[in-house]
Amino acid sequence: MPREELSMPITFPAPRRQSAAEKARDLLHQDRAAPADEGPVPTPYKKITGRVFPDQQKWFQRVPKDYRKRHPRHPKLTNDELMRIAIEYLRESEDLDAVITRYRT
Repeated sequence: MPREELSMPITFPAPRRQSAAEKARDLLHQDRAAPADEGPVPTPYKKITGRVFPDQQKWFQRVPKDYRKRHPRHPKLTNDELMRIAIEYLRESEDLDAVITRYRT
């Protein structure tokens, strides 16, 4: 018995792995999505790294876990989100020079 084949006039792009951030961005911006043949869309984020003291690193890792315990029904707090919150807080600081001086003393 011959096998029946359906012809599809539409070609589908090969599936690609997406990070959670890319998938969320795609879902939020479906109305502005670029055509698939233009290639990957560059992410609007840049990775920053830096050196911190061990006690600061322990605190930084503990904060999202403690937040999750206090607010189990809220979305999870990520390290990236915590970093962005800290940067925004410093950007909006009334007197950044005073904050830096207090930190250095």
